[in-house]
Amino acid sequence: MFSSSVAVVQALLAAYPEAAKATNKGGDTPADRAKYNDNAEVKAFFASGQVRPIRVQSEGTQR
Repeated sequence: MFSSSVAVVQALLAAYPEAAKATNKGGDTPADRAKYNDNAEVKAFFASGQVRPIRVQSEGTQR
């Protein structure tokens, strides 16, 4: 069983943007694996095709 929140997924993508295109030994990407996630919001996030990392800003760093 896989479960996570969209906020966690976005934070991971912000820290590791290359992970969005990474594949496991079976050739699955995170979007492929999300199809089996019990969290409907995470499924919808990946199904939307808008999987992009968010920019996480630390306090005091504005861009």
